[in-house]
Amino acid sequence: AMVPGLAGLWASDAGRIATLRDGGGFTHLVLRENQYGEVVVTLKAGGRRNIRLVAGLVLQAHGQSRPAGWRLGYHDGDPSNCVLKNLLWERKGQPRVVELKERRCLGKNCGIMFMSTGVGHRFCPACAPRIANISTTEFDDVGEGGLPDEPLCGTGGNPHR
Repeated sequence: AMVPGLAGLWASDAGRIATLRDGGGFTHLVLRENQYGEVVVTLKAGGRRNIRLVAGLVLQAHGQSRPAGWRLGYHDGDPSNCVLKNLLWERKGQPRVVELKERRCLGKNCGIMFMSTGVGHRFCPACAPRIANISTTEFDDVGEGGLPDEPLCGTGGNPHR
């Protein structure tokens, strides 16, 4: 079905996004997951890039526009499952369904697989407390003078250029 407001963009009930080719047929756009596990697509229009959630495009294309104060929801709790029958609009403020899914830990030098309880839960039980304590403790241990031996910002400008 055609996505309203986005000329030439089509969304299938299987969660695929495509554009219509000049000679007929469709060209499927590349889908990828963002850091929250949601499937997104990059649209180019008027020389500008726009990243959109595939689930929202699928619902809009099939006649379900977003009501004010509502957000995307997933019946099975998996934001990577963009099949139409899995998608819904849910009121903001409602607790999301807890999803158990095996994910790879994003902790430094960790990378083990663990059972995550939600999309934003990306650190294993061993790394999560360590990440939570990073906030200011590392910067407090700078010695008696109150300044570190090395300057925090290089004097030669941006070292990443």
